[in-house]
Amino acid sequence: VKTNKDAVYCSLNKLSNNRLHVVIKDNNKGLFDSSKCTLSMNQTLEELINNNPSDYCWEYKRYKRPPNGFKDPYKDL
Repeated sequence: VKTNKDAVYCSLNKLSNNRLHVVIKDNNKGLFDSSKCTLSMNQTLEELINNNPSDYCWEYKRYKRPPNGFKDPYKDL
């Protein structure tokens, strides 16, 4: 929105033969309104993830349990 440039999204998906499939999604909708741009970005990312959800990095540190003896850094938030 700040630069009034359209977004381009890239997704790498692992194929069964251990090669990568590159998906480039051009999102040239000319959406320079920040709320519309955010909605469009979220929809595009959702589409890319739904194409191959197993390739998406689903790790969130916030939901991991720390090993015994380590303080949970998010406990007091």
